[in-house]
Amino acid sequence: AKALSLATKHPETFFPTNIPPPIPFVEREYFLQLNEEQKESVHKINNAPPGIPVIITGGAGCGKTQVLVEVSLRNLVQENTILIVSPTNSGAAKLFGDILTHVSKFEELHDRNITKISVEGSPTSPKCKNLPCYKHDSGKTHKLPSKDFIRIQDLVIVTPHVALSLALMPNGIKPDLIIFDENGFTSEMETIIALSGFLQTKFLPTIVLAGDRLQLTSSARSIAGGHGNYDMSAMSRLLSLPEYEENQHLWCLLKRNYRTGKNILTVMKGLIYQNNLLHANKHEGNIIVINISSNTKRKDPE
Repeated sequence: AKALSLATKHPETFFPTNIPPPIPFVEREYFLQLNEEQKESVHKINNAPPGIPVIITGGAGCGKTQVLVEVSLRNLVQENTILIVSPTNSGAAKLFGDILTHVSKFEELHDRNITKISVEGSPTSPKCKNLPCYKHDSGKTHKLPSKDFIRIQDLVIVTPHVALSLALMPNGIKPDLIIFDENGFTSEMETIIALSGFLQTKFLPTIVLAGDRLQLTSSARSIAGGHGNYDMSAMSRLLSLPEYEENQHLWCLLKRNYRTGKNILTVMKGLIYQNNLLHANKHEGNIIVINISSNTKRKDPE
């Protein structure tokens, strides 16, 4: 109830109006080797209207994680604060590992503080032995860090309910960028709960909802059943709005699939994805080193 009350203070996040026009695409250097759709996605995120979600969607294996890693690295270089929300602990651990792997390749990012916070009070995962997260001294359970610890973090990866706990923490994290990964797995109510507490400042964050809009789980649908339109994800409802249909700079569909076999993809795209997906022969995921510097703590407009 408190999250819903907070969300109504900035309705443009969930019911956007007065959307500014798009900014022309400008070619740039990237941390990762990206295809044209991924570059377009990065451009749209970098130039997103504050507080209005940019949606990056596509089937599994279409390179959404590469886009999120690229955007995260660029914001870390610019000394922006990043909050990444993932619907599950395992998803948070996976993205955490991907980001750490790439951060280690760039010397200018070695001093950045990056942490993962699992659900408070949950048993520790075996992955915690390899991927450090915040735990009680006993090492047996997770805990919510102090606000002093949170305030010095440059990037924090959490689950939705931990995100709300951090938002309600006085003088806690104030993200410049919020990424909600695998948003298609999450009901709109859970997205509102996770984001609402971060919409109370004059400087609204950039918001990214990423995932497959067709992947809302059956458990989420059953839990939300009978409660209005909460049996769909936030990204699905937003994409159905005229404001998003008329403003393609608020969303990007990644079509090139690098994971699924060509024959299986042919069947899948016809049954589920309206023949929008394309088979890619080679995964474009090689690291290329670039030199980027910035003295500002804001997004870099192109």
